[in-house]
Amino acid sequence: MRAKRTVYNTVSALMLQAVMILCAFILPRFILTSYGSSYNGITASITQFISCIALFRAGVGGVTRASLYAPLARGDIQSVSQIVRATEMHMRKITLLFACGIAVFASVYPLLVRDEFDWWFACSLVLIMSLGTMIQHSIGITYQMLLQADQRQYITSSFIAVTTALNTLVAVLIIKGGYGIHLVKSGNALVYLISALSLYYY
Repeated sequence: MRAKRTVYNTVSALMLQAVMILCAFILPRFILTSYGSSYNGITASITQFISCIALFRAGVGGVTRASLYAPLARGDIQSVSQIVRATEMHMRKITLLFACGIAVFASVYPLLVRDEFDWWFACSLVLIMSLGTMIQHSIGITYQMLLQADQRQYITSSFIAVTTALNTLVAVLIIKGGYGIHLVKSGNALVYLISALSLYYY
């Protein structure tokens, strides 16, 4: 079983990388051709900053997985549940810190791009784009850690691959429909929510 899971994990990780590389080429091209380089630039810079703020959770994954190995090996469901619950509580605190950081960024960043975009446009775009990460922190991340500790990385990789592909598909359909960038990113946030809830129920 362990050998099979290793194979599954390796194959799914390669599949995930392939999907992410492909989608990373597709979506920016559609944004560039439909909205222009300035829109691609603002979405890219917001994404990078959100990724930096998301480092609030750095180290939590490793500690949680290390704590879960022994009780999972023993089949001690009660201890596993306690660790998962404690991690959920901690992730909610991190989500609150993340929200505070986003609030500051959403207030300040529009001032840096005011020559091209008005304040409310940039501020609302930051808030919408941060929803996906906030959803992941508050719902999905804890259960990704649990599955990884149980050597079921292939499940989380599959979820992320499907979410990434679906995000790109939804974004492309909205762009081709002639709608604005805010609706594109709102669609992405909805996909993240559905994915996180699916992983939670799984």
